[in-house]
Amino acid sequence: MTLPSSNGQTIALDTNYPGESVFVLPQGGSIVNTGAAVTGGSAQNWQFTNLGTLQGGSATTAAAALKLGSASARADRVDNYGLIKSLATQQNGPSGVQFTNGGTVYNYAGGTISGPGGVHTDRASMAVYNDGQIVGTVSSGVYTGRGALVDNSSTGTISGKYGVVSNGAYNVTVTNAGLISASNYALWFFGSGLYSVINAASGVIQGGGSNAPAVDFEGAAQSQLLNYGTIRNMSGAVMRSKADDNALINAGTFQAGASRGPAIDLTGDGNRVYNLGTITGAATAVQFDGDNNTMILGTHAEFPAISLVVDGPGSVLGGDLVSNGANNAVVLTDSGSTGVAIKGFDSLTMQGVDWTLSGQVNLTGAAGALSVRQGVLRLTGILTDPGGTEVDQGATLLVGDAAHRAATLSSVGGVTVDGTLGGYGIVNANVLNRGMLTAADAAPQLQGQGLGTLTLIGQIQNNGTIDLRGAVPGNQLHVLGNYGGQGALRLNTQLGGDGSPTDQLVIDGANGGAAVTGSTAIGITNAGGLGALTQTGIRVVALANGATSTSTAFTLAGRVVAGLYEYEISQDPASGQWYLGSSVQPTPTPTPTPTPTPTPVPRYRPEIGAYLANVYASATLFNHELRDRLGATSGDYQSTQPQSAFGSSAWARVEGAGGHASFADGRGDMHNTRWLLHMGTDVGAWPLTGSGDRLHVGVMAVYGHVDTSATAADNPNRASGSVDSYAAGIYGTWFQDDVQRLRTYVDSWLMYGWQNSSVSGEGLPAQSYHSQIASASLEGGYAFGPVGRYGIVVTPLAQVIWNGYFDHTVFESATGTTIDFVRPNGMTTRLGVRVNGTIETSATTRLQPFIETIWRYEYGQSELAMNGRMVSADGARNLAEVNIGLNGQFNARWRTWLKVGAQLGGIGKGVNGGLGLRYEY
Repeated sequence: MTLPSSNGQTIALDTNYPGESVFVLPQGGSIVNTGAAVTGGSAQNWQFTNLGTLQGGSATTAAAALKLGSASARADRVDNYGLIKSLATQQNGPSGVQFTNGGTVYNYAGGTISGPGGVHTDRASMAVYNDGQIVGTVSSGVYTGRGALVDNSSTGTISGKYGVVSNGAYNVTVTNAGLISASNYALWFFGSGLYSVINAASGVIQGGGSNAPAVDFEGAAQSQLLNYGTIRNMSGAVMRSKADDNALINAGTFQAGASRGPAIDLTGDGNRVYNLGTITGAATAVQFDGDNNTMILGTHAEFPAISLVVDGPGSVLGGDLVSNGANNAVVLTDSGSTGVAIKGFDSLTMQGVDWTLSGQVNLTGAAGALSVRQGVLRLTGILTDPGGTEVDQGATLLVGDAAHRAATLSSVGGVTVDGTLGGYGIVNANVLNRGMLTAADAAPQLQGQGLGTLTLIGQIQNNGTIDLRGAVPGNQLHVLGNYGGQGALRLNTQLGGDGSPTDQLVIDGANGGAAVTGSTAIGITNAGGLGALTQTGIRVVALANGATSTSTAFTLAGRVVAGLYEYEISQDPASGQWYLGSSVQPTPTPTPTPTPTPTPVPRYRPEIGAYLANVYASATLFNHELRDRLGATSGDYQSTQPQSAFGSSAWARVEGAGGHASFADGRGDMHNTRWLLHMGTDVGAWPLTGSGDRLHVGVMAVYGHVDTSATAADNPNRASGSVDSYAAGIYGTWFQDDVQRLRTYVDSWLMYGWQNSSVSGEGLPAQSYHSQIASASLEGGYAFGPVGRYGIVVTPLAQVIWNGYFDHTVFESATGTTIDFVRPNGMTTRLGVRVNGTIETSATTRLQPFIETIWRYEYGQSELAMNGRMVSADGARNLAEVNIGLNGQFNARWRTWLKVGAQLGGIGKGVNGGLGLRYEY
């Protein structure tokens, strides 16, 4: 039904148009009356569409512009594209649209509904969908006494003295993407229903009362407000609630005026405030006056029960957090920072990723008031905790940084650390460390901030690890109290001489005395030290102001080596200080102290001997003389055969040897055992003069293995080494008398090989390295005889052997030590005499015993440098060598030989033995 325009007459729909329920006031149409413009009774349900102007009421007549009853609750519908306006001015006067039994209003863009109240319902709930303007000129824009759904779009405006008001035990949902503005309460819920408010990112909810907040959940228990946009009151508080168990989730902005109270003031119990955005108050951002409330700060919140996930830009507080009730808590999630004060809360729990608190925090709870459950919590202000602090496994609490060295954690109930505690500040508490305790830039999160000190005022029980290792040595843990436990201490130390830079544990008795007990294992990381001989040592644990220590309080967790030296931990009996030193401290301490101060006795590392033994034994491993290859002695070689019968031979031999020597003026011992398999064959033989001489030329190959071991004085550790070596070479031998091998002979050979070597120190990783070797020999002699029944032959001989060792630098990454073999090339000279005889058992078999005495001199391959400091094997390089053996001829082609020998001299002693076999063809 299309309504005609009317002026001065009320249109009563059920009276004027009986039987009709759907009405339209067309565009350009106008119904104006000082009473109600249009009314509908309760006989039926109404649907009214306005494209024109409805205007009712006056300054003296309290009448609505459109007032509808209905036969069924919430069945009326109003669609407004034009103007619906009540001109009444009474405080509690009628509205632009008034339902007496509920209904639905669609106020489209360009549409306006206004009156003392905008839209009103009493006996049943209503729904309001607003894209236009709804104005309460005297009272509320929207009022419901029986529940409502209010959806204010991005183009919608709801305004009035109050924005949206609810009174009653009914549910109200407000969704706002536009503007809800009031000179008093913007949202005022003083009923006992459930209320839900969602303010979108484009939404603004704005109050204007100095004593009335923009949002008031006065009686709305178990309600919720979710804000992505802006909620503000520049004259007073933003939100107030007396109800219990409400949830406020802010991912946008709460902004309060500069002169009035907290932005959010909650006096009920069990409320939860999630701040993922910004809350700004005059001095206080959020205040809890009830009990069991929780303040959650972060960037992300999940509510699985209602399938809701909320993300915000991150918590920003423009004002303090204040608790005036009991059992109120602050929870930190995700990452963020705040410099506001946190006052009166029972507990603060960190269960986020990375948070910084730079304001003053005063907690009031009992045990575990400060709990760091996960992530990193940085305190750069002052936190007072009467109940106790807990740092869980995997979590980190940092007290102070390089810019905030006065940051303080005071915990009367003590600090229990299962995660990590560190920083540059002050911890005023007893500490039980079952996790990790660091200082300054030893914490990964503080890297790059430089050296510093963490101060503990109280006792510490270290059953975990204290790690002070930062970028460079020099960090300190300063303990003003007793120290005990069975934990570990890790330090960066530049392993050098006295006074070298080091991290340090300081135990200070200035706070009523201090004593060190228990047993702490100290692990040292070398910070670039090259190793040096100490006199007193490097102080790693300092005792100050009367602090004392038991003699068993500290041990080393592992070996500490650098360069040539092994460092040990020891306590100065006089001062109680603990030093790391590379010299041997006299036991007992001499009394009185000798003057002048005696030269310290070095404590060498045993790996020195392993490296020396490796290089010497492997470089000389393939040294041999002619008879080691030939076997046969002079005077019997072919006594029954013509010269042309056999011209060449193939041969093989095995040899084993062992030796012992000392190094560093007797401060170390080294041993080696070695064996080799050596074989070759002649490839040609030619006479040179035609007078019975012959030159034999052959090729050979060899594999050898060396095992070495070493010890050092005043050092319980041992070292071992091994070498696997492969080589190939050629040889040439000229006999003046090739038939009986008498008179002059000259022998020479040349070999080149490859070696895989390793040194393993006890408690250190094995060090592998590779090298090449080369050897060359020239030997000559003259065989006199044979004489007598047994054909005695005497052969003076001389030999010179050159040994070269290449790729002679090794770097130990585990210890930072560079090993240089200072004289990698060596020379061996042998001068002696050989005497042999012959016992013939048949025409083709014989035995030939022999003895050989040699003076041997060796040069080189006895020194090395570790980080530039030299050490060498002991003694002169002269040795006396004696070899005895037996050669045997089985028949005209097969020969074998056996030799054993011993060496003794200034560089050590050794034994060797060999067995050979040759086939002549």
